[in-house]
Amino acid sequence: MDITPIYNLQTRLRAAAIAGVNLLQEDFRLKRAAEELKPLEGASPVFAKLGQQMEVLLSTECPNPAMTLLDTIALTDAVICTLGTVEVKGEIKEIEVEQISCEYIVNAPCSQIRGLMEALTTSGSGNYALVRDLHETNPEIFKDYRVKHALVQALGASYAELADMVKEWLCKEDKTLLPLLKKGFDPKGKKEMVRRLQVIEAIAGAEENDFYITQLAEAEKEVRLELINALRYEQSNVDLLIDMTKTEKGKNKQMVLKILAYMDDDKVYAVFKKMAEKKPVEVCSYLLPSTTDTASRLVPELCEQQLDEVAAIPDDTKVTDEIKEKLSTLNRCMEALVGKYGNAVCDCYRRLLVQKNVFERFGMTDAQKYVLYSSFAVKERRVDLCLEELIGSYIAQSLLIKNDDMMKAFATELYENAGQNGENNYFMSAAVVVKLLAGEDCADWFDEQIKGKNKLFQKMNKGALEDIEKILNYFMRDNDSTQKYCIYGAYDHMDYQEPRKYFHRSVELPNATNIKEWMMKHGSKTMDEILYRWIDRKDNEECQRCGEYFYKRALVTEDNRDYLTYMKNCGWNKCEGLGVKFLQRRNGTDYWWTIYSYLEDLPGDAQAVNEELREVADLVKSGKVKMKDKDTADRLLKWIDERING
Repeated sequence: MDITPIYNLQTRLRAAAIAGVNLLQEDFRLKRAAEELKPLEGASPVFAKLGQQMEVLLSTECPNPAMTLLDTIALTDAVICTLGTVEVKGEIKEIEVEQISCEYIVNAPCSQIRGLMEALTTSGSGNYALVRDLHETNPEIFKDYRVKHALVQALGASYAELADMVKEWLCKEDKTLLPLLKKGFDPKGKKEMVRRLQVIEAIAGAEENDFYITQLAEAEKEVRLELINALRYEQSNVDLLIDMTKTEKGKNKQMVLKILAYMDDDKVYAVFKKMAEKKPVEVCSYLLPSTTDTASRLVPELCEQQLDEVAAIPDDTKVTDEIKEKLSTLNRCMEALVGKYGNAVCDCYRRLLVQKNVFERFGMTDAQKYVLYSSFAVKERRVDLCLEELIGSYIAQSLLIKNDDMMKAFATELYENAGQNGENNYFMSAAVVVKLLAGEDCADWFDEQIKGKNKLFQKMNKGALEDIEKILNYFMRDNDSTQKYCIYGAYDHMDYQEPRKYFHRSVELPNATNIKEWMMKHGSKTMDEILYRWIDRKDNEECQRCGEYFYKRALVTEDNRDYLTYMKNCGWNKCEGLGVKFLQRRNGTDYWWTIYSYLEDLPGDAQAVNEELREVADLVKSGKVKMKDKDTADRLLKWIDERING
């Protein structure tokens, strides 16, 4: 059935309404439309009714043309509404659905979803805070597929803090997000594409190696640099990377060499060996953070070559700039020994120690002193810096980076051969690492090391205690993972202007409880900070024991603000005397804000804190504690009253 006449009638009726009812009898187009409708009147009663309406409307005896016209228009619209269809020219295609999550739609208010998506995809003040707060209070909403799309778009947000925050979240997603990240990826893009790529790397790693290589063909600038960085996941990229050392320039070439430094291959050894003929320092800077067999083979070779050159300098030679450069090159090669393992490395250390007269001739450089004082050397120790101490620090650092049996045996050998000669066993740090990595109950051994050698006075060996302390500082409880403890630190550069390279790995410490008890016996602000990082927050008994320890330490420590945090995170509920002693020690030197900040952070439940605040208020009112001025005292008393009485 052709229903075109009904649509024509609708058009003519609306035109008549605009022209006015006085012209109805002269509107031949409307009359023609009514005639075209007549064949349809027998098909349906509603069409017949519409035909009757048109006869009345076009009759010269129509009692109320205006109302009849409106009724006819309404009836026509109603008919069309029931018969209406939508047609689009072209072939039907299936909708492409990307599976990006096991959940597609989250049961959340539309206003909330819409507000979040607008904050993610538009610029404006307050967007960062809105997204951050919503992620904290309602993380489930971020599983909605619509939000997933918006999150990917937010990687290009003009507010960098928002884009970086979203990147961190997306890096924890699964592989179902990859199609969204790869869709529309522009290898010539800017920061947004770099963030997309970093998320892909975090989710897929080597599994997307083909994607990285494919995009390299057209990639430019920051995106190209990150694509080169992504090649590090796949060992088979060695040949490609070696070829790129010949074609890439500037930062891109530096990135290629950094990645090659982490790969084990004879071809990689050959590349760096050839490069070292002219640029040994640059080679060592690339190999410094590497723990590969290739690096452990090449670095000691370079180190011994430079040692030969320095040792060949005649004794009576004046120290020129050329000699200083040779010394600096040797220093950088020695620095790169950190994190290297095997017979060649141990033999290199032995030779350096045997030929220590080379260093004594020229003295230790400022760069070497920087390494010692910035990380391993204890500033309070009054001993001359020497080669043994530097090498001892390198070996200790190597063992922290990687648990290597050969290096552990070598460290033990050096420590035992040096003997426990008072303050000057420079391999103590390395020996401490060996004991900890072996899972030994080190507490008694620690006590033996710190015993003074003077039997008459039994003065504590502070140097040994500080050696132990500085190594314990690298270990901490990993409360966010299934592993019990982790080692966290950084490679220390002689050139302090270079960015630090960090290392992190998990370890087992079966006798950690006894070591923590030992820390409590030898408390200091530094040792207590280390102890706090060793605590198992899920062990209520340990938290209470340590909380009580921190409370007692806080009562006798001048600046005890850090202890408030320690106690709070241990769930300690006692603060008696802390506020009072704080005011007594400060002796009226602090303004209102400093006092408020301290009292606000007191550990304990409301009852315990209120009791302490009452004691503070009584002391202030009685004048038994000095305040900086009357305004400070008045504001403090007013705040305490409001805090206690609500």
